[in-house]
Amino acid sequence: MLRMRRSLRRRLLVLLILTPLLAIGVEAVVWLVATRQLEAAFRGWVATRRAEGWQVAAGEERLGGWPFAAILTVAGFAISGGQNLVPGGLAWRTRDLALHLDLLAPDRLLVQPAGIEHFRLAGSSEVALAASRVEATLPTSAGPDAAEQIDITAADAHLGAAGLASDLVRAASLTIHASLEQPSGGAGSGTARAGLGVPPAMAEMERSSVSLRLDATKVAIAGARLPALGPDLALVSLSAVMTGPLPSGPAWAVELGAWRDGGGTLTVRDLSLVWGPLAVGAAGRLALDQAMQPAGNGTARIVGYAETLDALVADGSIGRGAATAVKAVLMLLARPSATAGAPPEVDVPLHLEDRTLSVGTIPLLKIPEVSWPSDP
Repeated sequence: MLRMRRSLRRRLLVLLILTPLLAIGVEAVVWLVATRQLEAAFRGWVATRRAEGWQVAAGEERLGGWPFAAILTVAGFAISGGQNLVPGGLAWRTRDLALHLDLLAPDRLLVQPAGIEHFRLAGSSEVALAASRVEATLPTSAGPDAAEQIDITAADAHLGAAGLASDLVRAASLTIHASLEQPSGGAGSGTARAGLGVPPAMAEMERSSVSLRLDATKVAIAGARLPALGPDLALVSLSAVMTGPLPSGPAWAVELGAWRDGGGTLTVRDLSLVWGPLAVGAAGRLALDQAMQPAGNGTARIVGYAETLDALVADGSIGRGAATAVKAVLMLLARPSATAGAPPEVDVPLHLEDRTLSVGTIPLLKIPEVSWPSDP
């Protein structure tokens, strides 16, 4: 009996030693498989982009993150091309790019650039972005009807000319959510519509929708400073969706016209800003007219207009007579706020036609003509 007890104790001791070793071994295998799959997926993505005509540079690759994450860090990452999407193409480069996959939640891929990022769009001058933290989140898998999504967050972001000698835009925090929803029906559905009186350029374009949500705090924009309202916009938010047969090829002007003819619209669900005493919320719908210029209707709700006008007069930004006239008109349109003690609100109808923005029937200002890029 004593010998049996000793044997049982030895077996239990061996089991206690082997169990954590076995768990570590299994975790190591899982991590190794995940990192190799992540590495292979990245290399496959690079090969696909290059086959599509993109220029992709990727330096040394490093694996890490054990035991609970698979992390692939790529040095000297850069990508450029996309002339079929944007005339003149686009480019982006960063010092290091980290791909982070949480093994406990592998349905999302975290993309984290390090160092100052450099952008170039449509042949424009290069701009730089510096931030204390920037990351993008992408779904790792999607069904046939799922939306393509990306979430971007940044903290203490500074956007400016290359070298960042001065800021064009600064924000304490920034979050962006973008979603592209493709139609169901599979390949060939565009061709099936071609016999229904649809323009040929549009027959190859699927009706899609792109949704965008942007929120930023403590925003400063160069050239848009009104000291009377304070140095920063406390809040800027935008929620918008673009629907219609979205352009996807090199014939930019042709496809943009097809988007217009196919009923393409940009719906601004909410555009809000808070700047000192001024709070504005706007919504509306825009399309392209026959001259390929934006046109549409909307409304704006203004709170704190009296305090804003008084501050602008005190600052010398506008004259007292002009402020008194504007205040009188707005007071006629004002209604009490739904919140007790809050300043009155004004709902203003907006109308954009022939590049003229009107408040109701009163022309307010002339909008600069949009010069669309020519086809490559």
